[in-house]
Amino acid sequence: MDCFSEGPACRAGVLTRNAANQHEELEEKLAIKKNGYIETFVVNETSQDVWFDNFKVLSQESILVQETHYDPWGLELTGIGYAYEGVKKNKYLYNGKELIEDAGLQYYDYGARMYDPVIGRWGVVDPHAGNYFNASPYSYVENNPLIRIDPDGKDWLNSNDEKKAKELQEQAQNRIDQLNKNNEKVQEKLVAAQEKGKENKVDRLQGRIDNNKSMVAELNRGISEISKLGSTADYTFTFTSVNSEDHNVKLLGNTEKGKPLISLEYSSNAIAIHEARHAFQYITTGQQTGTMRFSLENGNRLISTSRASAGKYETSAYRLQYSFSPSSLPIPAPNTIGIVTGKQIGRAHV
Repeated sequence: MDCFSEGPACRAGVLTRNAANQHEELEEKLAIKKNGYIETFVVNETSQDVWFDNFKVLSQESILVQETHYDPWGLELTGIGYAYEGVKKNKYLYNGKELIEDAGLQYYDYGARMYDPVIGRWGVVDPHAGNYFNASPYSYVENNPLIRIDPDGKDWLNSNDEKKAKELQEQAQNRIDQLNKNNEKVQEKLVAAQEKGKENKVDRLQGRIDNNKSMVAELNRGISEISKLGSTADYTFTFTSVNSEDHNVKLLGNTEKGKPLISLEYSSNAIAIHEARHAFQYITTGQQTGTMRFSLENGNRLISTSRASAGKYETSAYRLQYSFSPSSLPIPAPNTIGIVTGKQIGRAHV
């Protein structure tokens, strides 16, 4: 029995008749699943005399599966780490990147480039080397790993993220203005249809107005969410441009201030605002409710913990993406926002 989950009325061990005129050892093992406190006591609720002695409360921490230590450049400090025997070794190590050991290599896969922690250099030149003319295109974080990180082998964490956030907000606002102007024109047609008694046309035009208003509401939410991502005191977010069609929200590690660094991968601005919605879902609801987590076995990618939560979160993100750019969906654009669902688009994860 797990008394921790049973609440204050839980009873661990109960004496039996075997305890008559002799000792009986009572032992209860409890699995403590979350932080808190536990109150323990012994009591005799019978009319017979009972003596308790040698009462102990012992705790045993969870098994340490793997512990790895690095120098600032990501080179493993051998001899002081630990790996539990019989457990599959975790290869996502320094900065959450996969260690490639094939053919005797010891490189970290950053996506755009391979990194060699032995010499602190990349294997190929920086694809964005033109932005850093004063640094070697092979150098890792401008030779300063104590205060900088490189999310994907292309850019350092800098003010570019703020520029990207502002760009998304401006484009979302432009889209809002476009939808509002469209509604003004549709409203004129609706009034004319009412005057002529064309009820079917009135209903159709009203549906267009309502659909546009729903998209405006989604975009206003998206603009607000991006502002909150940039102002949160608990996390640092960075936009990461990728060529792959597989876009994710990933945990890259911690910044020099100890805050979790979360990457929003994108190949277009419509995808960027989609992934921004997922990041906002995580920091406001997903983490607290346990319905979203970063999966170590999937490269620290943000995932939903159930199909139900995945459907809810994905539908919300795709509706924002649809409002931003209907043609950006991976399916033919629906006529209205109301029929955009994660299930329809075929995504089973965030």
